[in-house]
Amino acid sequence: MNTGNTRKTIRLYNILLPVWMMILLPTPLWFFIIPADFAIDLLVLWILLKRQKVENYPSVIKRTILPVGLIGFGADIIGAALLILPFFNDHFADTDTASCIMMDPFGDIFAFLIILAAIAVSGVIIYSADLWILKRNIHLTLEQAKHTALWLAVITAPYSFLFPSKFLYGSGF
Repeated sequence: MNTGNTRKTIRLYNILLPVWMMILLPTPLWFFIIPADFAIDLLVLWILLKRQKVENYPSVIKRTILPVGLIGFGADIIGAALLILPFFNDHFADTDTASCIMMDPFGDIFAFLIILAAIAVSGVIIYSADLWILKRNIHLTLEQAKHTALWLAVITAPYSFLFPSKFLYGSGF
């Protein structure tokens, strides 16, 4: 019988994640991110179709908002995943650029350009997929579909990737 002190030491570590990584991790934050993303897509789609005087635009919205919203969220995930790829290179992971990608995109020109590239890739995915969806809608001309897909991509691209996470965690970075 062991009567000695057998306490185990438990250590807790803080994990500081960049804002763009939150989209990759299924957390309770998704209960805010997904509806907000969907609401923005809905608002942009509604404004664009109404401004183009699309006939029966509520019907177009009903048939397209779910795939448009899912594609937008999926494109955001792909963009965030692209930002993680450089960290698999050991030589890159310990650089100032890597630190700036994680915490302050404006602190290094290369970090800024890498994040802009991820945003652009997400935007191209949004444009291409939304165009494919919108072209299939009988109430839209090809020109209207292109116009709507382009503005959806420009307005709903994941610009939040540029948010400096250091503001959330203090200025110690």
